[in-house]
Amino acid sequence: MDYSKYLQCPDCQESGLYCVKHRREVEANLRKREISKVLKIRNIGSPQYVHAIRGLLESYSVWDAN
Repeated sequence: MDYSKYLQCPDCQESGLYCVKHRREVEANLRKREISKVLKIRNIGSPQYVHAIRGLLESYSVWDAN
């Protein structure tokens, strides 16, 4: 992911992290990465899979709360 555009964005600089537009973009990218990690787990009955799904669902509630 190219972070230089966020460093050059005046709104991101003002907010100190990401502006609203870029925050949504970064969150969508992170969601895609998390989903792809979960999909790579082949044994859906494994504790690793259950933990990954639980973490993904919890991250959605955190992202959606902001």
